[in-house]
Amino acid sequence: MPIETVNELHSHLRLAGIVELTTIPTYLYAMYSLDDPSSDAAKLIRSVAVEEMLHLALVGNLLLGTGGEPKFYSPDSIPSYPLALPHHIPETIVSLEPCSRDIIRDLFMVIEQPADVGAPPEADEFETLGQFYAAIEEAVKRLEPFDNPRLERQLSDPAFYNPVKFDTADSGGLVGIHDCDTALEAMEIIIHQGEGVGDHRYADPDHRELTHYYKFEQLAEGTVDIGLVRPVMSNPHVTDFPPYIRPVATLANALYSFVLWVMDEIYAPGADANALISDLYGSMAGLLGPVAHYLTTLDVGGDYVASPTFEFYEFSGDPRHEIVGIARGLTEDHPGLEPVVHQIVKRWS
Repeated sequence: MPIETVNELHSHLRLAGIVELTTIPTYLYAMYSLDDPSSDAAKLIRSVAVEEMLHLALVGNLLLGTGGEPKFYSPDSIPSYPLALPHHIPETIVSLEPCSRDIIRDLFMVIEQPADVGAPPEADEFETLGQFYAAIEEAVKRLEPFDNPRLERQLSDPAFYNPVKFDTADSGGLVGIHDCDTALEAMEIIIHQGEGVGDHRYADPDHRELTHYYKFEQLAEGTVDIGLVRPVMSNPHVTDFPPYIRPVATLANALYSFVLWVMDEIYAPGADANALISDLYGSMAGLLGPVAHYLTTLDVGGDYVASPTFEFYEFSGDPRHEIVGIARGLTEDHPGLEPVVHQIVKRWS
């Protein structure tokens, strides 16, 4: 069924956000399981995850630009693994798994499967994300819901997004949504960086950046070597770990949840976008990454090591102060975390 109303459009854009929030942790989990975080394999997966975060921001802009409200920090948006990829047919189970050529081929490349040229839009149950976004594009053209785009609340300053290795600026960045053309531009970025269409391999005009599907194909086919993989569990939960490790995994969950809380704050009226962007990038790369990698050095028994679990963490007060409180209690049992704890305390105390 096509998208008939603006409310239905907003529901589908919120679903697009949930799809992005379903895929980001599974890509990050595979990346964190790699023994060498500086390897090309890790950087290739990171390049996909960074662009998925960009796509999440573009979905937020699309919601605001068409009269809706983004909401990413929510137990309804942050998934619990394993789960079926929402509305995807055939059913595709998304899991947190150690990196392997099999998981990349059988899950990641299925998620990022390109639509065939001329494939019909699919608004409700979709075979490819390209067809799902095509249904949103069709609705945007027909409804033109841009009476109050609220550009001042959107995450649209080009300086707030910088490509990483294996990405290029020419494949697209942040776009403020205020009319049909800018909405279609944002969705073209999402589609062509991600799945692409047909056998089109590149996300940029100069053919320097592969689409996500073909980035993953390089790993699945062994063109880029995965290297050593740490024996993390499949779909772990904090309660699966020994008691002394659980606070570290809780810190990782709080940091990931904080990233999404910050995104909601960026879209709030009167937000200090510069300060919040600093928190966003500082938390994702500078704090969550080191905590996640530290977890994979901790033995949990049964030939497994710990890992981030990407569970929803509910803040009861100021998230920054809560994260400082969690971090300060860790250094006695985990002296290896002292540099990260120092950064957290320095940033938010």
